[in-house]
Amino acid sequence: MGQWIGAIPSPLPKQVLVGVDEQQLDLEKGYPTYFRGVWYPEGMGWYYLVGLVAKEQLIFTLGLQLFVVGSICLWRRPSDETMPASDTSALREQRGCWEKG
Repeated sequence: MGQWIGAIPSPLPKQVLVGVDEQQLDLEKGYPTYFRGVWYPEGMGWYYLVGLVAKEQLIFTLGLQLFVVGSICLWRRPSDETMPASDTSALREQRGCWEKG
C-alpha cells in the first residue's frame, strides 16, 4: 500500500512533509516538553493548540472561539420536532418566524 501512495505527488514542499513526520514521531515517542516553567515528561497533546492560539492574530482566536461556541449552541438547541405543539409556536415567535404552520 505504501508504494502507490508514495508515488502520488504532493502540493507541499518536501521539507514541510519531513517536518510533519518528525513532529508526529516526537509525539508518538513522548519526548519531554517544557511549557510555562513546567516539564511534562510524556509531552502534551494540547501543546500545538496552545501555540496556535498564542501566535495567531487576535481576530483568528476570537473567530475560532465564536465558531466553537456557535457550534455548541446549534448542537444543543431543541428542534421543532422534539417539542410539544404549544411550545413550538412560542419558539417560532422567539426566533422571529411568523409563518403559519
